[in-house]
Amino acid sequence: MSAETLATLLGFLSAALVATTGILAVRLRTEAEKRQDLAHQVYENKRSAYGTFHGLINEALASATLKNVDLTGPEQLRRMAETLMEVKKETWTYESPAVVKAYTAFNQYSVGVDKGTVGKSGLLVLLADVILAMRDDMGLSNKGLTALHILRMFINDIDDKYQEAAEQAETFRRELDGWAAQ
Repeated sequence: MSAETLATLLGFLSAALVATTGILAVRLRTEAEKRQDLAHQVYENKRSAYGTFHGLINEALASATLKNVDLTGPEQLRRMAETLMEVKKETWTYESPAVVKAYTAFNQYSVGVDKGTVGKSGLLVLLADVILAMRDDMGLSNKGLTALHILRMFINDIDDKYQEAAEQAETFRRELDGWAAQ
């Protein structure tokens, strides 16, 4: 093969390599943009559903507080459960594992409250856990925040009841984890 033919062949291969690299780069960038668009869409879906949840829970807690209604009473618990069911319909495919686990604990505990097998006040701590998990799922910092901080936003005398509520919730979490491991 002559030097001229070899140079032509190398030039052709070099041009093909540049073209292939360019095409590959465009395809990779397109895929990255699609993933970014999907991530943004998922984020917006979560933001909308979680916003609905927060609004309804805030309304339920605030109205109960203003009317001096027992937040763990059957009507309030039913409303909170219904609210969570609505949110769940919108987000079950997008929720992080932490939100799924927090919601599951809250939901299972509410069944126990209905049956009278667990104390009612633990449900509030588990509700706060759902809120904290949603915040984390949205990329917000929970550094230094606990369920007590969340509940203090709605319940003036929570400090008097929190220890018992936290113990009920923790006992239930351990039982639920044991049940899930079986």
